Amino acid sequence: MKQEEVGACGIRCEHCPIYRIPFDRVAAQNMRTWFAENGWIEKDMNVEEFILQGPYCTGCHGPVETHWSPDCDIRHCCINENGLHDCSQCNSFPCDSLESWAQTDEMYSEAFERLKQMKKETN
Repeated sequence: MKQEEVGACGIRCEHCPIYRIPFDRVAAQNMRTWFAENGWIEKDMNVEEFILQGPYCTGCHGPVETHWSPDCDIRHCCINENGLHDCSQCNSFPCDSLESWAQTDEMYSEAFERLKQMKKETN
């Protein structure tokens, strides 16, 4: 697996629907619906407007201005504080914060398992 494909938390960027918005209409439609349901955009915004407006995410290693969650604690700890590519490279891996995060969503749990595998492969 190429390093640039994986976010700090282990999510494979090319599988992330927010990352895919600019080039995957189905992902854009699903994310538009989710954003509207959460009140982050107007419910009547069409998918073309949504794609033009964003949100955009170029991954954890892209500019923070285009990161889906610029205030992400995992990204901040891994990249900003520790200068690592991903959490599997951390001496404290797995930490309580990452383990708690992994329990909140199936995609996060898969990402956490990916990090564990990456850690195993480098040891």
